[in-house]
Amino acid sequence: VVGKETPSISISEQRVTNLGSKSSRLEEGGAEGKLKAHSRDEIRHCTLWQRWQRKQSPGRGGQEVPYSNNFFAVLWMDLKSEMESLDAIKRPKLVEFEGIPMLNEMVENWNLISGFQARHDDLLICTYPKAGTTWIQEIVDMVQHRGDAQKCAWAPIYERSPYIELFPPKPIPSGFELALAMPSPRTLKSHLPVQLLPTSFWEQNSKIIYVARNAKDCAVSFFHFHRMNKILPTPGKWEDFLENFIAGKVCYGSWFDHVRGWWEAKDHHSILYLFYEDIKENPAQEIQKVAQFLNIELSTSVLDQIVQHTTFECMKANPMTNYSNMPSCVLDQTVSPFMRKGTVGDWKEHFTKAQSQQLDEICTQKLDNKMESLETKSIKLSKLVELEGIPMPNEIVENWNRISGFQARPDDLLLCTYPKAGTTWIQEIVDMVQHRGDAQKCARAPINERSPYIELFLPMPIPSGFELALAMPSPRTLKSHLPVQLLPTSFWEQNCKIIYVARNAKDCAVSYFYFQRMLKLFQDPGTWEDFLENFIAGKVGYGSWFDHVRGWWEAKDHHSILYLFYEDIKENPAQEIQKVAQFLNIELSTSVLDQIVQHTTFECMKANPMTNYSNMPSVFMDQNISPFMRKGTVGNWKEHFTVAQSKQMDEIYTQQLGNTGLKFRTEL
Repeated sequence: VVGKETPSISISEQRVTNLGSKSSRLEEGGAEGKLKAHSRDEIRHCTLWQRWQRKQSPGRGGQEVPYSNNFFAVLWMDLKSEMESLDAIKRPKLVEFEGIPMLNEMVENWNLISGFQARHDDLLICTYPKAGTTWIQEIVDMVQHRGDAQKCAWAPIYERSPYIELFPPKPIPSGFELALAMPSPRTLKSHLPVQLLPTSFWEQNSKIIYVARNAKDCAVSFFHFHRMNKILPTPGKWEDFLENFIAGKVCYGSWFDHVRGWWEAKDHHSILYLFYEDIKENPAQEIQKVAQFLNIELSTSVLDQIVQHTTFECMKANPMTNYSNMPSCVLDQTVSPFMRKGTVGDWKEHFTKAQSQQLDEICTQKLDNKMESLETKSIKLSKLVELEGIPMPNEIVENWNRISGFQARPDDLLLCTYPKAGTTWIQEIVDMVQHRGDAQKCARAPINERSPYIELFLPMPIPSGFELALAMPSPRTLKSHLPVQLLPTSFWEQNCKIIYVARNAKDCAVSYFYFQRMLKLFQDPGTWEDFLENFIAGKVGYGSWFDHVRGWWEAKDHHSILYLFYEDIKENPAQEIQKVAQFLNIELSTSVLDQIVQHTTFECMKANPMTNYSNMPSVFMDQNISPFMRKGTVGNWKEHFTVAQSKQMDEIYTQQLGNTGLKFRTEL
């Protein structure tokens, strides 16, 4: 791993020289007692060093290995040849270690493993077995090398990110040895449950990426892996294996405990927790998360290269990832390929209805309540922090350098509103207009993915709108609540089209109050009276409603901005949708216009899972407190404002907006 650009010997000259001389002394002494004076890893390095010397010595049959001159890589051809000539490997038995079934070799070497010395710049990739480990290893290596596939082809994946607790049959070097020999920064791999991870990883605050995969597909993949992997116990029949998997009587123990343990740990350590199914569904989005976690910026073209390189088809054909160079006496790919399916849902070909129901019930018992409480613990209520005189959620301020530097594209369309002014409504209208009324095409993903909220940074594992926007191909439709003076300047420089929707202050205030009650990311709004006082004073997220609507109103005369009113859309949706279509240079037939009007009624959108935010976890949005789609009317303010409050708002409106030409209707 030294010099990933130009591979070279992966341990220092001084280190190998010392090992070589130690090896000679051990050979000369020959006494078994002397071996005890040296740790097992030192002794094995000595053996490897002797092999290295023999291979490099003239007249001793040395030969060049094509893919690398790395210390271990050069040995690998010989090691494989030697392994192939061995008798069949005896299948091991599992040994319980601290209540967890583990391979005997791991338990025998536990002192070495537990004492593993992590470094502060190590990156650890961790998963339960068969949860996408090789996939995330290759993704990470490609991200680190900015999409250069050549730099990721210098050695097999197990040398580029060694499996630290693996001690395979001799003469294959252990992952532990490979890791020791690597220079910094290292990328390492482990399947250890969180409680068994060597403590040095926590002490060094090493970054960790964990990938979780659904239990059913994981069980099926692990079963077939057991069948072909000769250093794992024989799995028996599928029914027997599944019973053991559910009971946690397989290597690394309970899947439930594993995924939950790492989920809990992510709140206290530098851990990126990903899901296999998310990577499968939207690889670009998840790869961007990895890049962001590693503080690496990827261009769109590089991201596309990484996505393509790490498809299942490419990785299955890639000898650096498909384990085809592993001896068949270790991995017998005639029994089952190492890269088998790589899909979500293959479990349906193995599980009976009763087995599926059983696992569902156990998942509910073991994870649902606990994961919910874990998620709740991970939510930190956002505080408002002033940014250029405007109260903003703390997460936005913390990420302001990234947001302000957001790179708009000339064909971007930005939808902007003050919060609770019909944002989701105009998002769905625009998507329907762009797709000429085809509701099926607008059901491809939830609205928050189709037009990402660019300044939103949510707690993991929910991706930020910023990340979603970066991963989107052009043309993009984006969303923001930013006041005009805080909009990233690239939108003006690129002359992007912008649609702004304004809603009357009274209904906006009421809707914002209920939204803050159900949105767990915000501080509790207090009583209606308290909230209204803050709203009028501009002491709520995104600041003053008056400044916001006026700022965008003034900007429309100098930029490509369509300024709409919520009340107008409510009163005559067909007319306002035609304005949108005209602004976007799209012609709509009468029948298509009617379809869009019908599809974007409040009733339809409230029942539509792609617009009603029912896919958002209740720990973020508690729709039992108040539905995301609440009323959608003009005039609901009358049920909340007192006469005095209404009069106060009218007076402030006149003072603040009286001379602007802005006219809002508070009833229809």
